[in-house]
Amino acid sequence: MKAVRGLVLLVLAMLCAISAPARADELRPGYLELTQRGAAHWKLVWKAPILGGLATRARPALPAFCTIAPRESRLDSGSVISTGDVTCRGSLEGQKVGLSGMETTFTDALLRVAPLGRPVQAERLTTAQPMVEVAAKPGRWQVARTYFVLGVEHILTGYDHLLFVVSLVLLLGHLWTVVRAATAFTVAHSITLAGTTLGLFGLAQAPVEALIALSIVFLAVEIVKRRDGAPRLS
Repeated sequence: MKAVRGLVLLVLAMLCAISAPARADELRPGYLELTQRGAAHWKLVWKAPILGGLATRARPALPAFCTIAPRESRLDSGSVISTGDVTCRGSLEGQKVGLSGMETTFTDALLRVAPLGRPVQAERLTTAQPMVEVAAKPGRWQVARTYFVLGVEHILTGYDHLLFVVSLVLLLGHLWTVVRAATAFTVAHSITLAGTTLGLFGLAQAPVEALIALSIVFLAVEIVKRRDGAPRLS
């Protein structure tokens, strides 16, 4: 077991050394929502976090036959939230929608398109792919897959998440126990990401980041004081 722990720590050190672009926990993707209200009318919601450049550089991009009539903008928890009424003289099916100016930012965004009488489509917008095509019929699991993949990638690009997962490996030891714990952690993280982005729930960032750090310290103490056959709080 000591050899396994040493190997895991060595791998972690190597990953930290070569993964300079990795980010700490910053759960603030942008969010663009288009909800159809009538044959030619849509409601637009654009939530742009100030940190990352989306609020100052990126703007909703729609087909040329669509016009946006702004309604209001407000600042809320570090993001600029703008709403507007969209009138389109044609169907959005097969058309590209997304964000213009996103190429100069370093924050991803989520796009949600909700047409009347058809399934909701959710897509991830990135600096490499700021525009996506509106599908006539999205796949059955397309929305869940989008949020799950984003949750997995967010875990793999955050030092705190990597430390937490490695701590689970060192503490639990057994392969399938680690797999179950890591899978539960990933699913819960994806649900949290979706809920936070959609505005269903949220907490102040500062105490959350403090609790994340404390959770890693707690696991580290449990690992150091672990004794075979002696139960610990964890």
